[in-house]
Amino acid sequence: DIPSVICGDFNQEPRGTVYATLTKQMTDSFANKGDGFGYTFPARAPIVRIDYIWCPKRVTVKACNVVGVSASDHRPVV
Repeated sequence: DIPSVICGDFNQEPRGTVYATLTKQMTDSFANKGDGFGYTFPARAPIVRIDYIWCPKRVTVKACNVVGVSASDHRPVV
């Protein structure tokens, strides 16, 4: 059984329905091991967190950060 990791732009903040559905079976890596607000959009002056890395609950997340670069219209989550 290989753990699946889901990542990307979900266009929804943590209080949304997709987030609520995913948290039943997955771990939001930033909520688990990130610091601060984790805002990712828009990249130049982020005000919302809509980009995520989701891991199965059995996977241990050691660190998660939002990188302060503007190579896209979103800041990357690593």
